[in-house]
Amino acid sequence: MIIIPRVEFNKHVTLQKRTQEYGRAGQTITYEKRVWGAVEDVSLSFRTKAEGSGFSPSLFVHLWRKEFETDSFTHCIVDGTEYRISMIGTSFNTMYVKLMLERG
Repeated sequence: MIIIPRVEFNKHVTLQKRTQEYGRAGQTITYEKRVWGAVEDVSLSFRTKAEGSGFSPSLFVHLWRKEFETDSFTHCIVDGTEYRISMIGTSFNTMYVKLMLERG
């Protein structure tokens, strides 16, 4: 029996797949998808540990794994702010995925 934790999907987020075209400056958005996500802030202790490893986390977002695995997403937009997906990890169980987002 699978126990589904109570997750509050509190915001719509936009997942984007961006690619670098050969010989062109900048990136092109090749695919975009709007989904519900559980957005949470990064704790100060985790931020300090992550910065020691070379990461600069801004937010965590929990998503349904089936929605996230439809493409190779590279960026996420939360409340109009663009973030780069810097790490993809496991969430509450195998049905969810947890993204660590960095600004810029």
